[in-house]
Amino acid sequence: NQTYATTQEKLHTLKNVESIWHQFDNQKREIMNLVNLAETELRSVTPLQTNPTNCITDMQNKQQLQMHLQKSAVPIFAKLEQLYEALVAETTVKEENFLKEMDDLNKRFNHTLDHLKDRVEYLENYNSRWNDYKRRLADLHAWATQIAPQIIESLTSSDLPPDERKQRLEKLQNEFTDKMKTFELLSSDAFDLAPKGMKICS
Repeated sequence: NQTYATTQEKLHTLKNVESIWHQFDNQKREIMNLVNLAETELRSVTPLQTNPTNCITDMQNKQQLQMHLQKSAVPIFAKLEQLYEALVAETTVKEENFLKEMDDLNKRFNHTLDHLKDRVEYLENYNSRWNDYKRRLADLHAWATQIAPQIIESLTSSDLPPDERKQRLEKLQNEFTDKMKTFELLSSDAFDLAPKGMKICS
C-alpha cells in the first residue's frame, strides 16, 4: 500500500510538472510570436529606407507595436513566474532548464524591445528634423518670392532718399548672405534626410 501510494504521488507530481511545462511552452510561444512580430516590423522599413513619405506611418506603426509589446508581455512574464513557483512547489529538483529558458526569453524580448524603442526615437527625431526643414524651406521661399522682390522694387522708387536707399541696399545684401547660408544648410539637411543610396541632384 505504501509503495502504491508513493507511486501514485510520484505519478501525480509528474503529471503536474508535465502540465506546468505544457503551459510554459504556450506562454513561450506567445512571447516568441510577439518578438517575431516586432522583428518583422523592424525589417519592414530600415533606417536606410526612411524618407519623408513613409516616416509618419512607420513611426506610428512602431509606436503602436511598442505599446502592444509592453502591454502584452507583462501578464505573460507574470504567468511564467507563477509557473516557476508552481514547479518549485511540485518538486525539490532545481529546474535549471526552466530558469535558463525564462532568462533567454527575457533577454531576447528586452533586446527586441530596446531595438524597437531606439527605432521609434530615431523616427521621432527624423520627423522633427523633417518638419523643421520644411518650415525653414518655406521661410526661404517666402523671402525669395515675396519679401526680396518688394525690397528691390522699393529701391527703385524715385521718392527714396539716397541715404535710405543705401541702408536698404546694405540690409538686402546682408539678408541675401544670410539666406545663402540657410540655403547651404538646407542642401546639407536634404542630403541627410534623403534615404541612403538616393542621389540628390545639385
